[in-house]
Amino acid sequence: MKRIYFDNASNETPNKDILKLLSIFYTSKVHNPSSTHKEGIEASFWLENARKDIAKVLGCDEDEIFFVSSSSEAIAWVAKMRKIIAHPTSHHSVIEAQKDCNPKLTNEPVLAIPYYDSETGQKNEIEGVKPEIFLDLTASIGKERINLHNMKNVTYACLSAHKFGGILGAGLLYIRKDVQQYIQPLIWGSQEQGYRGGTENYPAIIAMSEALKKCYEHFDENKTKLDYLMEFLVSNMPKCKFQSASNTLNITFNKLSAQTAVVIFDKEGVAVSAGSACNSHSVEPSLTLLYRGYTKEEALRTIRVSLSENNTIEECKNFIKILKDTIDKYD
Repeated sequence: MKRIYFDNASNETPNKDILKLLSIFYTSKVHNPSSTHKEGIEASFWLENARKDIAKVLGCDEDEIFFVSSSSEAIAWVAKMRKIIAHPTSHHSVIEAQKDCNPKLTNEPVLAIPYYDSETGQKNEIEGVKPEIFLDLTASIGKERINLHNMKNVTYACLSAHKFGGILGAGLLYIRKDVQQYIQPLIWGSQEQGYRGGTENYPAIIAMSEALKKCYEHFDENKTKLDYLMEFLVSNMPKCKFQSASNTLNITFNKLSAQTAVVIFDKEGVAVSAGSACNSHSVEPSLTLLYRGYTKEEALRTIRVSLSENNTIEECKNFIKILKDTIDKYD
């Protein structure tokens, strides 16, 4: 049986059209966007066009978009500029970054909050939240339309391309114009307005731009399919505790530990996770699940199933069968 990939919250498979585009760039168009010859100017054009397209999708200005390698890098960058207060459902990288803040230009803090939890798929409301917000969009792309300029209390935002069909190694940090006075360089160099040095990974950035556009060009179609798949899973669940939100299903076993369950499903050809992939080897209960009302024991027995538009109803049917067999045999 073909393996079932139900860990899309960790990494989503890149779109085939994007991979074809990348094959062109990596075979004939990988040049330095900072070079002044014809090839460099062409690379710079592609890079800035990607920045323009991304800004349009996210509802902000081009000069508010700074390219980085990932959301975790963006979070570390903000920690150099502002004191971070981490929301309880924040990613592990945010929790750790708040311990290492080193702002030089202001003592005003920002609240780092995920728009959607990566572990539960639940949305955190941000309207009226104070102080300023650093909005983590990493698990949010494709779940609803984003317009950063309409989010008046959001001064920073970040995302990673591999979460919505781009490739690993590209992300961005949004810095609203009125807080750019606090920018401190992350890496010294001339790129990204002189604030993030190093030659831009522009093929991955172009892939990020294309994936983002495709995500929202097909937003309604993708959402309808994901809702259908999730409704099927929920309506056919065996007797066990579970919660679902957006593309994410959390399943809590009576006896089986999450770590053991992941191994069992893997042997059965199904990829699921025990919480966030970046913290999946931890033996401590998820802070996000505890915040969402799980007991410590329940959190340690809870797995995450996360879908994408690439999944099928047949995969869902096979998963339900494997889940029922697993519960009957081990739980």
